[in-house]
Amino acid sequence: MIEAVLMADGGEAKGDLDEHRTWLLKTMEKACNAAMPKVKARSPRKAYWWSEEIAKLRRVSDHARRTVRRRKRKSKARAWKELLSSLDEDPWGRPYRMVLNKLRGGTAPITETLDPQLINRVIDTLFPHVEEKEDLIPVREWEWDGGIMGVTGGELRDAVRKIKNGKAPGPDGIYGKAWVLAHRGLAKPMRHLYTECFRMGIFSREWKEAHVVLLPKQGKPKDSPSAYRPICLLDEAGKILEKIIANRLVYHLSRDGPNLSEEQYGFRAGRSTIDAVLRVRSIAEAVTEGGGVLLAVSLDISNAFNTLPWHRVGEALRYHRVPPYLVAILRDYFRDRMLAYTDRDAEERRRRMSCGVPQGSVLGPLMWNLAYDVVLWTALPLGYHAICYADDTLVMAGGETWEEATARANLAMARVVRLIKQIGLKVAPQKTEAVFMHNGSQGMPPKAQITVENTPVEMETHMKYLGLHLDGKWSFGEHFLQISPRVERAAMALCRLLPNLGGPDESVRRLYAGTVHSMLMYGAPVWAEKLEATRKAKDAMHQLQKRVANRICRDYCTFS
Repeated sequence: MIEAVLMADGGEAKGDLDEHRTWLLKTMEKACNAAMPKVKARSPRKAYWWSEEIAKLRRVSDHARRTVRRRKRKSKARAWKELLSSLDEDPWGRPYRMVLNKLRGGTAPITETLDPQLINRVIDTLFPHVEEKEDLIPVREWEWDGGIMGVTGGELRDAVRKIKNGKAPGPDGIYGKAWVLAHRGLAKPMRHLYTECFRMGIFSREWKEAHVVLLPKQGKPKDSPSAYRPICLLDEAGKILEKIIANRLVYHLSRDGPNLSEEQYGFRAGRSTIDAVLRVRSIAEAVTEGGGVLLAVSLDISNAFNTLPWHRVGEALRYHRVPPYLVAILRDYFRDRMLAYTDRDAEERRRRMSCGVPQGSVLGPLMWNLAYDVVLWTALPLGYHAICYADDTLVMAGGETWEEATARANLAMARVVRLIKQIGLKVAPQKTEAVFMHNGSQGMPPKAQITVENTPVEMETHMKYLGLHLDGKWSFGEHFLQISPRVERAAMALCRLLPNLGGPDESVRRLYAGTVHSMLMYGAPVWAEKLEATRKAKDAMHQLQKRVANRICRDYCTFS
């Protein structure tokens, strides 16, 4: 691929930024055509030209082919062994995704199957139109310093290395792997192009056009816009620049600041959903160990990422003192963003974005964290806490009695909801969940309710937060009760794929079984201790594991 890039390189690009981008794209297309030629039909063999010399060469070729085949077989066996060994190290990694894709199967894009009126309603709901202001993100005066602001070779390498294989390409059709293979030969023009983007404060228009893909949500009516989750496919060339911008923003926040709140766990390196739940548990235990009670309220924000006003991002950039040259390119990043999708009549539809952060963009999650950070920096009184994983917000308030905790929770909720509305977002009170956390010293929790947006929310015995079902005593009995049907369905699907007579060998069976194991073990650092003390939950897990283990060793049911 690198040789093809060097051959396709037509010299230094000239002209403005768009001409430079067009030159880079055409060079990449030429390199792809040279390194990955199209398959052509084989010409029929003609016996009249056969000779002894060719026969000898064929014998040599057959020997070499058999050698290659044996080496490939050994290499595949070794790679398969390494893949299976990675199940314990990364249960949600490549093996899990391979099996999940096998079970799902392929379907046509949703936008090409829905009724045109419905797809328009879905797009209008998911990507609402708001009146744009003339200057959404103001920029201070600044001077260009190429030695500091120019893109370095190290930055480009780091951004390209983060490109994941197997991802769908953007509108230009060039896969990320092609950029990984070609960036060494194109490093100089790519650095020049991205440096010019920073110098001129321009994010190319073509990189701002997203192809919309809709993913269905389970348990929702198909004629409802809320039944679909949008993903925006963008050009990899633009996403490389986004990675460079994001890395510079994160470096600025950590060094100069002010940094993001420590209570934000979403889309941050070294933090996960498990870390967020463990933080919630530590706060709850600190209150309940002394005999107090804690009221936890999980808030749901309606269509959060797609409705965030852009001027709130500008205010956040100013608050965090982001350098003006980064603010300039981010302002252009939001300007003139377009959405495209193909409808049932095979016609491409386009519309303009006027708010929200694109789901699929590298910068989108970071822009969300910056704008939403004001909610976490709010000065809550002592004994109040707000924990976030992206838009999943959990508000907690402690007290010596049930009544005191409820009163404090109402006060905290009013303040947090007011801030969320000031940002320009909407809370969905009907999806809000609340639960008392306690150690049992004050008896069973009473029937109580809190108020969210003038809507009463009843206390429940458990609530779902970041994939775990949390109950008042952190016993996780409800969690295993809720996930058992889902894991059971996956186990039954595997049973159909893994018959005792015939079917895949043991190594393939282990790979498939790892999928069920990954589902079961999610959140293990949080519930592992409780599982040992809860026989009912432990027996339920053993039953599911036994079903899969029987399929691995081709066992049969026995009767005694």
